[in-house]
Order: sequence, then C-alpha cells, then structure tokens
Amino acid sequence: MTVFKRGLEVGLISPQSTSMVAFATIQATDSKSKATDGQPLGDCVEVLINTVFSKTTLLPRSQGNISKLSNAVGRCIQWPRKNVRFVEITISLQSLRIIAAYVKLFF
Repeated sequence: MTVFKRGLEVGLISPQSTSMVAFATIQATDSKSKATDGQPLGDCVEVLINTVFSKTTLLPRSQGNISKLSNAVGRCIQWPRKNVRFVEITISLQSLRIIAAYVKLFF
C-alpha cells in the first residue's frame, strides 16, 4: 500500500476508467480530517489540482458549481485514495510547453 504524504506530487486516475486525468499535490490524507467541503475525507485524499488532461472528467465529490475537473485547477478537491498514483515527474520546461500547446489544441 502506498503511503501518501502532504506535498507529494501524484497522478489522478479517473474513477470511470484507467486513464490518468490530472497531476495534483497531496494536501491532506487523514480520513477523519475535514475536507474543504466540510465533510470528512473518508476514503479520499485532498489534493490541489495542478494540471488537467481530461477537462470533462466529473469530480467524485462536486463542490457547488465546480463539478468538472477543468474547473478545479488551482483548487483543493477530494479524490478517491484508490485512484491516486505516485508519479515521478521529470520533464523539461520545453517539453512542458509542447504538452501544454498540444492539450490546448486538441482538448
């Protein structure tokens, strides 16, 4: 079992498929902690959304008007612990610019 700690960069896997849909940073992992929506985290972890690959992915726990992953960039959300994966991100700035341009063109 992977131990997730605050500050760890992770990949988020869609609960509806096996696709990685975003990169995020762990903010809280204690199942008894209250999330930003005021509810206990339970079987989720709280993450700060950094980069989204699938804009139409629905959030497992929507927050007000924020129901899609594309609206959660820069915000903390809850994500099922079983759908969080450790990823080692080693990418050059130039590669990141190319990926961002690709995503903007095709998604």
